[in-house]
Amino acid sequence: MTYADFIEPLDVILAETINYLDKVFTEELSLTRRMRYRIPFYDDNTWICYLNPQKQETIELCFLKGHQIKQAFPILDLRGRKSVGGLIIDPYSDIPIDLISEIIDFTTNQQNL
Repeated sequence: MTYADFIEPLDVILAETINYLDKVFTEELSLTRRMRYRIPFYDDNTWICYLNPQKQETIELCFLKGHQIKQAFPILDLRGRKSVGGLIIDPYSDIPIDLISEIIDFTTNQQNL
């Protein structure tokens, strides 16, 4: 599955939001996008996060090391998962891009330690 195949069936607002986040991740934060399990994953030598559209027309931005960074970012919701922590993004509200960038920077710095 390609990124275009992933975006095509989504609601317009949801698709625009995901495209915006994809652009921030790939162009501003220099992450690499790879399609895995039919959703976009982003990495910087190791998996950082992925975008997962939800049925209630929101997007869950999931961090693969969410459990490890939850103490620094209590806003992440583990939802009973052992390692993944997520942040629900409502495409009809302001996107907390500064917070998202901070979490990604923190995560990439953690992996370099």
